[in-house]
Amino acid sequence: MSNGLMLGATASEVHDGFSFTDPSGGDSGPTSGNFASLSLSLLPEDDPILVNPDPKYFCPVHRGLLRDAVQTECGHRLCQACVGLYLGSDNKKRCPANEEDCSDITKENILPDPGFRREIKQLAVCCPFNGKGCKVTVKFGLLNNHTRDCEYRDVRCIYSVRGCNQSILFKDAETHITICPCRPVFCELCNQEFNASEQKKHEDSICPAALIDCPFLCGIENLKRSQLADHEIVCPKRPSECKFKSLGCPFMGDSETIRAHEQNIESHFEVVCEFALKSEINRMREKEYYEQTLGTLFRNSDQLSNTVKSNHRDLKLKMVQQVERLIILEQKNQQYETTIAGLRQEMQNLQQSIEQLKVLITQVSNAERQVASHEIRMAEMDLRFQMLETASYDGKLLWKIRDFSHRKRDAVQGRTVSLYSQPFYTGRFGYKMCARVYLNGDGIGRGTHMSLYFVVMKGEYDALLSWPFQHRVSLILMDQSPEKRHLKDEFFPDPNSTSFRRPMAAEMNVASGCPLFVAHTVLDNPSNNYVKDDTLFIKIAVDVTNLTPI
Repeated sequence: MSNGLMLGATASEVHDGFSFTDPSGGDSGPTSGNFASLSLSLLPEDDPILVNPDPKYFCPVHRGLLRDAVQTECGHRLCQACVGLYLGSDNKKRCPANEEDCSDITKENILPDPGFRREIKQLAVCCPFNGKGCKVTVKFGLLNNHTRDCEYRDVRCIYSVRGCNQSILFKDAETHITICPCRPVFCELCNQEFNASEQKKHEDSICPAALIDCPFLCGIENLKRSQLADHEIVCPKRPSECKFKSLGCPFMGDSETIRAHEQNIESHFEVVCEFALKSEINRMREKEYYEQTLGTLFRNSDQLSNTVKSNHRDLKLKMVQQVERLIILEQKNQQYETTIAGLRQEMQNLQQSIEQLKVLITQVSNAERQVASHEIRMAEMDLRFQMLETASYDGKLLWKIRDFSHRKRDAVQGRTVSLYSQPFYTGRFGYKMCARVYLNGDGIGRGTHMSLYFVVMKGEYDALLSWPFQHRVSLILMDQSPEKRHLKDEFFPDPNSTSFRRPMAAEMNVASGCPLFVAHTVLDNPSNNYVKDDTLFIKIAVDVTNLTPI
C-alpha cells in the first residue's frame, strides 16, 4: 500500500490502476486490481443510438435494432432470436410485418441474411456514454472496442476497498484520487494508517502519541495520551466521591477538598437525619403494602378453600361414576375375551382348512397342467391329421379363404398383414411348399392390390431332391361364376435367387411372387365373382412333368 496521498501519480499510472469489463463479457483491460469497473450501460442486448435511424434496420417483433438478421420468404427481416419468441408453441404464423403480400413463417423457411448483417455493422452509432459528454460516433461493429476505451465510461475509485462508493468518469480518475476521502494517510506521530476523512478524529481522540494537558487541571502539560490512564490514578486533582454518598451526600472534589468536606459534621448530620427519615418513611410504606397484601391473601385463601371443597365433592361424584363405568367395562372385557378365545379356535380350524385347501389346489393345478399338456398334444395331433388329410401331393394347392372381408380389414388395420396356406407337395417324397397372401398388398402393391407369393419350405426329403428349385409355378385366382374367368400369373424360378435354394437354417425361404397380383378394384367388384359368400379361392400349380421321381 502506498504512503500518503499518492500526489505524484502520473497519468499512465492512473490508467494502469483501472480494470474494466468488456461489454461482451470478457475482461479485456489491464487487471492490476486497483480499480473495478462499474457495469457499462450498453449491454449486447441493448440498442445503440443510430446517427441516421432507418425503419428497415429495426425488428418488427421487439421494435429494436436487428441482431443476427434473418429473412422471411416475403422479404422482411427479423432477429434470429425473435423467431422462436414470435412463433412460441405454434408451428407457423403470419409474418409480423403484417403487409398484404406477407406469407406464413416457420422455423424451416427462415434463412440467415449475412449481407444485411454486414450492413448493420457499418451503421454509424453514437457512443452509449454520450449523455455523459462523449460526442464520438463509430461503426456499430466497432462499438464494443470504443466503449472499452471511452474516457466517459464509469469506473470505481481505486480506494473502493477502503469504503469509497463514488462512481467517476475515467477521465476524472487522476483528479479524484488526490481528493478522495478514503485515500490512505499516515499519522506523523504514531505512524498509524487511516482514511483521510478520519484524520481529525484520530488526532483529537485516538492518537496515543498526541500531547494533551491533564483534564483535571493539575498543572501537568504535554502529556502523551497513552500515559493519561496512569496519570489519572495519581493525579491530586482527580475528582473523588464523599464517603457518605451511600447516605445521600452528592459532593465531589479533589482529595484536599474531600478531606475538608468530610470534617464538616453538621452538614453530614443533616444528611444522616434525612437518610434516616427517608428510610423510616419507606419502611412504613412497605409495612402498609405488606399488610394490604396479606389481607388480600387471606381473602383469596378463604375463596380458594371454598372452591377446593366444592371441587372435592364434584371429584368424589366423578370418581364414583368412573368406578361404575370401570366395573361395566371389566364385565364387557370378560365377554370379549371369551368371544376372542372362540374366534381364535375358529381361526386355527380355518388355517388348517386353508392348508388342506392349498394342498388340494396344488393337486388340481398339477392335474390342470397335465390336462393342458394332453390337450396341446391332442391339438397338435389333430392339426397334423388335418394337414395330412388336406395335403396335396400332386404339386397343386386349392386354398379356401373364409371371412374374406374380416381378414382384409385386419390386414388394412395392420393386425394380420399376411396369411400362410397349408403345405402342399410335388409328391409323397417331393418338395414342400406353401402360398402366402397379403390381402392389403405388399411393397409397391400395398393399399391398392392383393399380393400373392410362392414359398419353398424345408421338407423331410430335401437331401434327396435337386436344387435349386426349377419348376414352373402358376398363381391362379379362381372365378366362382360359370364363366370361369380365372386370373392367372406364372413364372419360372430364378436359379440364382435364394428363394429357390434348399432351406437350411429357416423353416422356409423368402417368398417370391407377384406384389401386383390383382387390384382391389377388380377383386371388390361384385360382378367379377372372385369373392362370393365372403370366400376366396386361390390355386397354386407347380409343373411336375419334368420332376425326377425318387
